[in-house]
Amino acid sequence: MAERIAITEVINLFEKGKRHLIIELPTGYGKSTAGIRLYEIIKKLGPEDRIIHVLPLRAIVEDLANRFNGRIDGTVAYQAGIRILNIKKEPFFDADYTITTMDSFAHNFFKFPITELYNEKKHYYIPFTRIYVSSVIFDEAHLFASEEKVGTVFLTSIELLGKMGNPLIVMSATIPQNIKQELVKAVNDLVIVRLGKKAGNNVSRGKEIVVEDDDFVGKVTGIKYTLEFIEYRLDSIVKKAADLLQDVGLKRVLIILDNINAAMQVYRMLRERGFNIGVIHSMRTRRERLEIINNLRKYEVLVGTSAIEAGVDASFDALITTPTDALALIQRTGRVCRDINKECEGKVILVDGFEKNNRNLVDYLRRNNNICWRVPFDLDGCIGYEELMRDIFIKSNELLDKKYQEQLRSIFNFVFIPRNILNAFFESENFSLVREPIVEVYTKGLSNFISDTYENVILDSFTSDLGNLQRISKCIEGLGYIKIKHDEILREQVNNDNLIKGFINGDEKSYSSFIKFIKKYETGPIVILREGCLGETL
Repeated sequence: MAERIAITEVINLFEKGKRHLIIELPTGYGKSTAGIRLYEIIKKLGPEDRIIHVLPLRAIVEDLANRFNGRIDGTVAYQAGIRILNIKKEPFFDADYTITTMDSFAHNFFKFPITELYNEKKHYYIPFTRIYVSSVIFDEAHLFASEEKVGTVFLTSIELLGKMGNPLIVMSATIPQNIKQELVKAVNDLVIVRLGKKAGNNVSRGKEIVVEDDDFVGKVTGIKYTLEFIEYRLDSIVKKAADLLQDVGLKRVLIILDNINAAMQVYRMLRERGFNIGVIHSMRTRRERLEIINNLRKYEVLVGTSAIEAGVDASFDALITTPTDALALIQRTGRVCRDINKECEGKVILVDGFEKNNRNLVDYLRRNNNICWRVPFDLDGCIGYEELMRDIFIKSNELLDKKYQEQLRSIFNFVFIPRNILNAFFESENFSLVREPIVEVYTKGLSNFISDTYENVILDSFTSDLGNLQRISKCIEGLGYIKIKHDEILREQVNNDNLIKGFINGDEKSYSSFIKFIKKYETGPIVILREGCLGETL
């Protein structure tokens, strides 16, 4: 496929020395794969001939790593709390093109190397040096501001990278104005490249370049979308999906509900009706998710939670979803009629009555159902999706914690920090700079944890926020840990009733147990579930 006009403009700017860029282009435009073209350029320039591609979700890391592997003249690696077969894991970012999560990037950047998070000594300048000589891409950037702590780490990283002079790219289809303002304040020579409607050539407005792409706009506006509402009842959702597939004759339906239990119930009800169906949510193991992704094109229905919206590169004929947030809705709708080179009539069905829906968004869409879901500006009677990015349609989050930002700056700016100060700060943040603590959850029971291969233990696990354990606490059978030292894999079951009870009880007790575990064993815990229990719980 030929390179799109706006991507060509980005490449031209980069070659002319504009190395700090915001790429704000619609879903399916080819932003992520622009990384390959940028790599081709910096490989010629040197010595900063590496790229670190930072993503908000582990699932997208896996998808992009598989897509890029073998497509560049250099090594592709990844760093995230996942296991990707046949691709090298590179915790020190020592590869030509490393794809990683914000969690891994931030810890390596702010002197808490990801391989030594819980060690007394931290050799923090090893990964930091790799970052210092790399171009850094922040992709799906709207998700970095989903929580105050994540947003603070993201914006502080941008500011410091800009001062270091690193080539720096920020990409998303949906960057709210307040985030753009903070980015421009953080790096004063940032240039924004976005899609617009202008006569003649590309138009430059100081730090903003508006690109006209008649070919892309003509194709996406040729896709006809219909918008309708159904009530929030599981039987209504199931009936609508069945009608679309059987009566209307659609081939593929995507259902995204912001409630994991509701998603699982809809999945079971449609499976009982005989549909070929898959389900993705945050508590699916790596093995289960890999199986879903490998069989994605076989499914008539894919059901899931927000874990789908940015991590599944596939096209559907219809979307049924809960409109809780405008940015999420735009991203989800981008999965409908995704291939703009094929004829498609997309259906968007919004589930009204869900308690977490954005009421302002629902009311607006009831009055205005002619949205240009893939074009940011108004065109031929339809309303550009930028209109949905106003404050009243987006979940309100504080972007910056000023105190935390100053602490991160201090850690970054001091050449040397005594280990006791570094470790005390890390403990005060519950051993996670980016979000609440995360733990590995193994789903096959204690006996299998001890006897099975290391690779199977990793594949039959998922990563969970510590706070989510409360919902599956009755399935917790025990605790364990895995350490890798000098290529030797050490695996142990932990027989400590007080620690186990702490994880089961949740709330403050689980945080206390988490910290006690790390101090005692100098590694992160693996929570072990009774085999088969999770499927019965959700």
